Amino acid sequence: MSASFDWNTEKNQRIIEQQGISVDVPDEAAIVNKDMSADEADILDRFERGDLRSARDVEREVESALESARNTFNKTKRVNLRVTERDFRLAKARAREEGISCQTLLSSVIHKYLSGRLTEKR
Repeated sequence: MSASFDWNTEKNQRIIEQQGISVDVPDEAAIVNKDMSADEADILDRFERGDLRSARDVEREVESALESARNTFNKTKRVNLRVTERDFRLAKARAREEGISCQTLLSSVIHKYLSGRLTEKR
């Protein structure tokens, strides 16, 4: 035997008010986004508010991401590098802005410089 269940929002709301019950009902977005990580939910929220904007040079960004993906499995060598505390703080801040680790940022800068893709602004 199967039971049927009919949801009547208005009726339920009247009962809740009559009984003086306090109910915290999650908004639809919270229900839809239950499988998202906190970071994913934050990105979606910022997108829906219109806080995000496209990269200026989307093609270059895509190519950069593809190159990073291709280089993911390249063999790497460990390097110890000494930098000033100020440069290290700036590198960490820039990496945070880019959403990557400081090590990845520094490795990318070195790679771009050595491959001739990092040039001095004039």
